[in-house]
Amino acid sequence: MFFGREMLNEIGAVPFRRGLLLQLGYVAFLGAGLAVSVAPDLLADRFPPGQSPDGLVTETSSPPVERELARHIGWAMVLLGGWGTLACTRRVADGKWARDTGWVVVAAAVYGCLSLLLADWIIDDAAITFAYADNFASGHGMVLHPNLPAEEGCSSLIWLLTLAGCQRMGLDIASAAKWVGWGLGLGSLLAVMIGSSVALRDRRPPEGRLIVLAIALGAPFVVWTNSGLEHSLQAFMFVLMVVSPLITRHHATLVGWCLGLLVLTRPETPLLALVVFCLYCQTWRAEGLNIRAIVRKGALMFLPVVLAGVGLLLLRILYFGDLLPNPYYAKASNSNLLRILNVVGGGWHYLWRWFADSGALCVLGVWLLGGSRKAPLPEKLAWGLIGGQLTFVIIVADDWMGQYRFIAPILPVFALATAWSLNRLAARVDEAKLRTVLIALCGVVAVNTTSSLLDFLRNPTTPMDAVADVGRRFDYLARELGVDHPTLAHHDAGATSYINRIEVVDLGGLGSRVIAKHMSDRAFMADYLLEKRKPTFMFGARHNFAAGLSKFYKDPRFKERYVPIRFVRRGEVVMTARARSLCHVRRDLLENHSPRVELKRFEDGKTWAVVELPDDR
Repeated sequence: MFFGREMLNEIGAVPFRRGLLLQLGYVAFLGAGLAVSVAPDLLADRFPPGQSPDGLVTETSSPPVERELARHIGWAMVLLGGWGTLACTRRVADGKWARDTGWVVVAAAVYGCLSLLLADWIIDDAAITFAYADNFASGHGMVLHPNLPAEEGCSSLIWLLTLAGCQRMGLDIASAAKWVGWGLGLGSLLAVMIGSSVALRDRRPPEGRLIVLAIALGAPFVVWTNSGLEHSLQAFMFVLMVVSPLITRHHATLVGWCLGLLVLTRPETPLLALVVFCLYCQTWRAEGLNIRAIVRKGALMFLPVVLAGVGLLLLRILYFGDLLPNPYYAKASNSNLLRILNVVGGGWHYLWRWFADSGALCVLGVWLLGGSRKAPLPEKLAWGLIGGQLTFVIIVADDWMGQYRFIAPILPVFALATAWSLNRLAARVDEAKLRTVLIALCGVVAVNTTSSLLDFLRNPTTPMDAVADVGRRFDYLARELGVDHPTLAHHDAGATSYINRIEVVDLGGLGSRVIAKHMSDRAFMADYLLEKRKPTFMFGARHNFAAGLSKFYKDPRFKERYVPIRFVRRGEVVMTARARSLCHVRRDLLENHSPRVELKRFEDGKTWAVVELPDDR
């Protein structure tokens, strides 16, 4: 026989039957990936039909979003199937360096394939930081608009300074945010794969690395490391803290500096720093150090945290004039520690939804069965960071942005914790059974990730380009009405401020401390908007943010002073469902006659300002 038992045993890393079936499985996976890459409709047609913004099912059998996702999944299947086939051969399986290098390359390639799906998407909230960074680099200070007072409207000072530095070097801020975020996300994945090689030691099942990669590449991680926000930096710092005991003897110092940087990156860092401090104190106590030595080492370790925290507070008081940033007043002022006790609602509901949507619930058995009280320090750090971040999620209760933004930074840490659990589980469970379980778990996690990415690609959260299109229309209308310095009351302030340069009265509160502090006060909001700011235009949804909380539009003065707008092109209305609920112009500005703007009374008895848009608007 040409392929005899001896030859198959020679090339197989496991006994004959198991090795043959496993290799055939990976070859089949590789072939399926090639087929999907060449003919993406084979997979795209099997996705459930999408929903259009008005709730109607799309009629196209295989829309572009589904085909693009299917094509990238095909590429990822080719990479995983090819490397799985090689990893089952004895030469590769026995070559630890080649095996580890191969998994690093596969991780980078799969992450790159999935990231390409989001290459054209940046969330509008990131553009708020872009506007701040642009103004700071241009010498106007940390402001949303040059003529406004300094207010802390973004949640990450270090991300703002990083992007401002890119601007000073002549780089485009938006492109730099995408590339830096992607690079930090890639660095997190590479650290995960290298750390898992240490955690798994000489355990042979390649599926161990596969489930680690599948967990790290969850939809939240892929989405939010490509969003333009600071979460990729946060994820990289988390992974670096976990693997630091594996790469240096001075890991306590490195962890301290990471936490110091995180203080300037995300507001939940003090909670995480407390958890890490407790873990290190426990470790030092187990090593036999006395209280004085523990206090001395702890003080040196957390000196960067203290310095960063004090510096940030002084900056807020002396420069911004407030101890807390605008995002706190706008989003987190209703946070409550008692939510931890409410396991059936609030933040717990957010957490349960993620467990169900991501497939992580199926991996829970691996974490529980592979757990140990005598875990090494890196594993303790991993679970400590996970616990601290999830506690923050429960306290803040929810996030309107979707795709579990607050979970994204800890997915690589979850993956590393899974590697340690698998290492112990592999010593207790039969290898064949473990392989079967791991393959099933990889399939569940991959299907859930694909489903989540598909849902997000069909309806991405507030794209910066879409908000910029809105700003361009109002900029056009302002020029038609002869308004030199228009203002727009809108709850999405990013692209309008950064790209269109229209001054935004931020109904979301991030760019306006006054609105952030009084979003629920109807009388105050009506007086502030209608008497003091008098924005040229108002746009948005009546049920969102300041409009939804205060319902200032019900004040009689609003109807007297503002007229609803209809943007039309060639006689057809060009307006989203969101725009129809709150889209107005100041009535007094309509006295400036423009051939493209006219007042019309329709059959319902309402008067609208009808704006005729050119084809390029």
